[in-house]
Amino acid sequence: MKIAIAIPARLNSSRLKEKMLLEFNGKPLIKNVFDKASKFGFDTFVLTDSEKIAKHIPKKNVILTGDEENGTARICSQKMKFFNYDYIINIQGDMLDITYETIEPIIKTIGPHRNVITAYTKGYNPNGVKVIHQGDFACWFTRKDIGYGDSHIGIYAYPWVFLDRYSTLNENYPDENLEQTRILGSHYKLMAVEVQYDGSEINTKNAFSINEITISHAFIIGIAQAFALFPGVSRSGITLLAAMYIGIKKADAIYYSLLLGIPTIFGAWSLTFVNQSFEINTNIIIPSVAAFFTGMFAIKLLVKFTTNSKLQYFGFYCLLLSVVSFVLN
Repeated sequence: MKIAIAIPARLNSSRLKEKMLLEFNGKPLIKNVFDKASKFGFDTFVLTDSEKIAKHIPKKNVILTGDEENGTARICSQKMKFFNYDYIINIQGDMLDITYETIEPIIKTIGPHRNVITAYTKGYNPNGVKVIHQGDFACWFTRKDIGYGDSHIGIYAYPWVFLDRYSTLNENYPDENLEQTRILGSHYKLMAVEVQYDGSEINTKNAFSINEITISHAFIIGIAQAFALFPGVSRSGITLLAAMYIGIKKADAIYYSLLLGIPTIFGAWSLTFVNQSFEINTNIIIPSVAAFFTGMFAIKLLVKFTTNSKLQYFGFYCLLLSVVSFVLN
C-alpha cells in the first residue's frame, strides 16, 4: 500500500503561543519533527495555516490550509492532495521524540480492512488523554482522571476514503472535545494499537531535551543529589525529580539520572581494580557479562515503567522511608 505522512501544524496553539516555532536543538519544533518523519521512507508533508511555519519546510513538502478545528480536519480539507495514497498517517507536530519504531506497529496494522487506526502506550497518565479499548478496538477516549485506561498517543492512520467522508460525521460527544470521539460516533471502526513512545508532547516552554542541559541546570541537579545522603532518599529519584522540576522532559530526565550513575560505578570499579594490584580475576568474567545484560534488561523495564507511571507514589514511599529511617537511627 502507498502511505503518506501528514503533520498538521497550527500556528496559534491554544496552550502555548506559536508552539511550532519554539527552538529545540537550534531549530523550530516543527522542523525537528519533519526532519525525523521524512526519514521514515514515506512522502511527508506539513499542513499549516501559517507562512511563518511553512518557510522552515521545503516547499514541495508544504500544504497550506485554512483555519481548521483540529489536525484531522486540516488533513481532510486537503483530501485531493492525498488521492493517490491508500493510507495517510497523521503525526502530531509536537512529537519531538518520534521514531520509526513508534509508528511501525501502526504500519503493520494497515491493511485492506480500511479501518482508522490510532496508538496508545501501556500505563495510566492522569494528565493525558486516556483510551479505553477492548482487544484491538477503541471504545472511549477522555481527558478526565477516571483512574483507568491506557495513555493515548496522537498518531492516526486514515484510509483515503475516510478523508472524503470526515466532514459528514457528527460530533456526538461534544463534552469530551476530542477529535477522535467523532470517529467513535460513526460507522467507522477505530483500532487501537500499542506502540513504544518514550517522549512527550510539548505543551510548555520548559520541556526540553537532554541535549539542551546547561551548566546551571547540571549544578541544580547536583545540589539536589546531595539530599540522597539522607536515609531512604533515592539518588536516581531525587535526580529525576530535580530534572523534571527545571523542565527536562520526563524520558530524558530518566536517562540523565541513569547516566549520572556511570562515573560513580566506574570509579568504584577502578578503585577495586587498583586495590587488587591491577589483576583481573577470570572467575568473574562470566558473572560480569551476565550482570551487564541483566542490567540492560532491567534499565529498559525501569525506563518504560517510570515513563508511564505516577511518580508521586514513589515519592511518598521514599519520604516515608526516610522519616522512618531517621527516627530509628
